[in-house]
Amino acid sequence: MFAEPLPEHVQTRLHAFEEALVDLRTRRVRLEAIELPDAPGPDPADLARAAGRPDAPPELRAVGRAVAEGRASWDDVLAGRVDAAPEVGALFAASRERFAELWERGRAEDERLEDERRESGSHDAGTGRTEGDGRG
Repeated sequence: MFAEPLPEHVQTRLHAFEEALVDLRTRRVRLEAIELPDAPGPDPADLARAAGRPDAPPELRAVGRAVAEGRASWDDVLAGRVDAAPEVGALFAASRERFAELWERGRAEDERLEDERRESGSHDAGTGRTEGDGRG
């Protein structure tokens, strides 16, 4: 591959890299071999209790009423059967809206932090170095 041998310092670093790569592959094989138990799903009784709380979202309380009236079940909710009753569909729609709101709030916070980072002297994330400080 090379016409002349690599310098000793390069060989040392290359050897360390190859050892780290072997270690990484070994760890990956071990992790893939671990069998994880199935995580238990949500308990319908927990949903029923949550729907009965005074601070429950109105959509969840409405599903609780639909379940009590026999028009839907908590299993319908857990399975995502939005057509089981209009209240189940409304609950999922409200959840999507809430998720979108939280996503947007997080994106705005990321932008704010990025702006602060730029304004504070372009610190290199995680290193504490500033552009042009001679340590980069």
